[in-house]
Amino acid sequence: MIAETIQKLKSLGYTISVYGENIKLVLQKGKPRPIPETAVPLFRILQQYKPEVIQILQRKQRFRPKVDMDRCIICGRPSQRIAFGNDMLGRFSCYGWCLSCRPYGSNN
Repeated sequence: MIAETIQKLKSLGYTISVYGENIKLVLQKGKPRPIPETAVPLFRILQQYKPEVIQILQRKQRFRPKVDMDRCIICGRPSQRIAFGNDMLGRFSCYGWCLSCRPYGSNN
């Protein structure tokens, strides 16, 4: 029943995203906006079964291997874990470079 409801929402142009303990209804890019009255009751059904929905959706997501930040991502030698610039939110992005492979030389 949960899978059919997810499929119905997908056919209406929506995807369901997992945010921690919550699920959100997201409109797919490039799709014309469907009538929300059809999507809202379907989403309410899914919210009643939130733990099962999250479990189903997490099973479908691909698991990406974690990058080992203690090793250089190019040569494999121990890295210096240098903070290397800011991302869009102003947080430091940290790359695992060793000093010889690091772009822009060894000084920042």
